[in-house]
Amino acid sequence: MSYYLEMRSKYGFSDGELVPAEAEVVRSILVEAINAYLGPDSKVEAYEYDRPGMHNPCLIMYRDKKTGEDVPEPEGVEEFALAFEEDALGACYEVKAFRLPGCEDVIRKFVAAYLTQAGTMKLKESGDVGGTRNFG
Repeated sequence: MSYYLEMRSKYGFSDGELVPAEAEVVRSILVEAINAYLGPDSKVEAYEYDRPGMHNPCLIMYRDKKTGEDVPEPEGVEEFALAFEEDALGACYEVKAFRLPGCEDVIRKFVAAYLTQAGTMKLKESGDVGGTRNFG
C-alpha cells in the first residue's frame, strides 16, 4: 500500500473505512517533503485536507500559492512521493515506527537528511553541479 496514493483519492483507505492510526503523521511528513521537493519558487504547494463527511478524510491536495485555488498534481510529484515513501519512510513502516511515542522528531530528522541527499542527487543528474539544492 502507498500512503501517498491512498491520500490522493477520496476512495482511499477503503473509502475511509480503514485509515491507519499513523496516517496524519505520515501525511504531514509527505506534504512537507513534497513542498521541499517543489521548492520555494514553485507556484504550487501541497496541503493537508481533512475531507468532511463520507469517504476518505485524510487527503493530500495541491493549490496555487497566490489564489489558493485547487490545481492538479504537479508533474513529477507522484514519482518523487512514491520513491520518498519507499526510500525514506519504508523502514519506518516496516517497524511501525509511526506508532511509537515521540517518533515524529526522529523521523523528521531522517527525512531532512534524505531530502538533502535527494536534492544533491537531482542536481547532479540534471548537470547543475554548481551548487546543491537543500530540500530540508
